Amino acid sequence: LEFRRVLFRSKSGKSTWGGGLAIVCSGFDINPVTDEPESVAEILLTATKRDQADIVYNEIKRMRNQSPDIKEMSMEQNRKVTFLHNQGTIETIGSDRPYDGKNPHLVLSDELHAYRECHRKFYDTMVTGFGVRSQPLHVITTTAGDDQSALWREEYNYAKSVVDGQFDDDGLFVWCFELDKDDDPLDETKWLKANPNLGVSNTIESLRTEAAKCRGNRSALNRFTRYHGNRQVSSVEKAFDMDSWDKCRSQLSDWSTADCICYGVDLGGRDDLAASGAVARWTVGFKDGDNGVDVPLYRYEVKSRSYISADTLRDLESQPWQQWIYSGVLTKAAFVTTKLKADLIEDCFANDARMIAYDKFGAQQLAEDLTQEGLQPIEFRQSCMMFNEAIREFIECVGKQTVVHDGDPLLRWAVGNMSIVKNSEDQWKPDKRNSKDKIDPIVSVLMAFRLAMVQPARASGSAFVS
Repeated sequence: LEFRRVLFRSKSGKSTWGGGLAIVCSGFDINPVTDEPESVAEILLTATKRDQADIVYNEIKRMRNQSPDIKEMSMEQNRKVTFLHNQGTIETIGSDRPYDGKNPHLVLSDELHAYRECHRKFYDTMVTGFGVRSQPLHVITTTAGDDQSALWREEYNYAKSVVDGQFDDDGLFVWCFELDKDDDPLDETKWLKANPNLGVSNTIESLRTEAAKCRGNRSALNRFTRYHGNRQVSSVEKAFDMDSWDKCRSQLSDWSTADCICYGVDLGGRDDLAASGAVARWTVGFKDGDNGVDVPLYRYEVKSRSYISADTLRDLESQPWQQWIYSGVLTKAAFVTTKLKADLIEDCFANDARMIAYDKFGAQQLAEDLTQEGLQPIEFRQSCMMFNEAIREFIECVGKQTVVHDGDPLLRWAVGNMSIVKNSEDQWKPDKRNSKDKIDPIVSVLMAFRLAMVQPARASGSAFVS
């Protein structure tokens, strides 16, 4: 059979396999019409970013350097391998712009799950460039996608339809390793389904280590299911396991003994909550780090203050709002920002804290007022880049019970509401749009937590968050 399209899904050595295929197609393929080596066999290694395509290219360089024969019959220059006898080439291409005019013999699309709708023109240009080739080949190597991976989903659904016999396509070969729909991702007896190289290029011990992180951690389970079970997941997922959160409840310590204390502010709209979050940090020990430098181990405590406008459209006489206001965990105020600012200034001076994370698009005036009071507002953009490390570390701390809270029911409600959204680089941030309800209290805590993570003990001077 002559395969014109191949869909290859695995987490076990697919880049190495793709690199070997690229060398064969570029330098050793025979044209069935001329019975001569394929002339100017153009091999394109494509991905959303050139750095991703370079993963396969680096495998090709390694193979070439280990083979004296291949090295003698080819040259490598400017990120491009050229075979001397037929002028076949191998090069990487990123999706920053479409590349019209290409005449590829082989296109290898790596990690198709990362392609979004904005990459469609680039993808189509690569696929439609086969026109005059007698034996073109398009190879897709990819891990499972999520519900935002439109191009991946189209190719995957079509491939499944061919495998299931709904369509006849002798030009498509599908090699797919994944868990079945009803399989438990943490069941060791099922892992071989999605990891055909188990015991060769990856070990069962490494999977056990990753699986252990999934107990009580929804995000880790989702990640394990996708990358080690090769099964589609949602790009929106619940952030916290509530049983783990409840186990972190305890009486708060004397914050005057903390290494550092930081604050975060999330101002909502008319019907949103507004909240300030506070995080205190203590050093509880050290572990060996690189170059013999000890790395501190921390314990954190968190609390929040929440506010809502007195003329909100919400029915504040209904539960749980009425109970939250009565118990004092929610403050009803005619001017929410004014009340929040007054309480925040009082808390900062009482706790000898100065650093406050804020979003300039919602709290620029508040930041200017806090600066006038001698405090230090730190700009905190509401982006995946800013939140990613904080969310991951905070969830891990909750799982290890190195975060303590006092059982604030409104904060717990927000924690239960919160979903996370991930970008194509698997960076996370809180997803206000798809969360079940308001999440401002936990968002403000995460902002404060991010500051506390990077501070030296009893920090002073300027702070920079990247």
